[in-house]
Amino acid sequence: IASCNCARRRAQLQDAMLDGHFHFGGKKIAIAAEPDQLFQLATFFAGLGSEIAAAVTTTDRSKILEKVPAVSVQIGDLGDLESLAVGADLLVTHSHGRQASERLRIPLMRIGFPVFDRLGSQHKLAILYQGTRDMIFEVASIFQANQHAPTPEALDPLRNREISR
Repeated sequence: IASCNCARRRAQLQDAMLDGHFHFGGKKIAIAAEPDQLFQLATFFAGLGSEIAAAVTTTDRSKILEKVPAVSVQIGDLGDLESLAVGADLLVTHSHGRQASERLRIPLMRIGFPVFDRLGSQHKLAILYQGTRDMIFEVASIFQANQHAPTPEALDPLRNREISR
């Protein structure tokens, strides 16, 4: 029975990845978290086709930081995240990131500690098949809720092209 549950959960995760990956491709993600969680989240987003636009953590004392799939990892705080996150599609950090999210007009995915402004956050699973599946759905739903209608220029990049004679 345990192997049956495992196979079912694996299939559910694969379905979630198939359904969700369209929403992740090319998105710019700004993350502030402790080193281990920064690595886990950055690897999750990069694995689904997103770019880690900003990676901020609290200490340089962890070797896992060398493996974070980002151009650089900034040792800093939420002020650093806010300055690095301009142009990002999603902020990923704890509840104190809500002010930066509002100022930058970028959606916030609350994760880490503390999450004090959402009920039940301490019960959310973010690991293994089920937790990864649920995180894919959560992030894809955030992206869906914050879609912007494409402009004519975005749909036709050749529209205003100058022709040389």
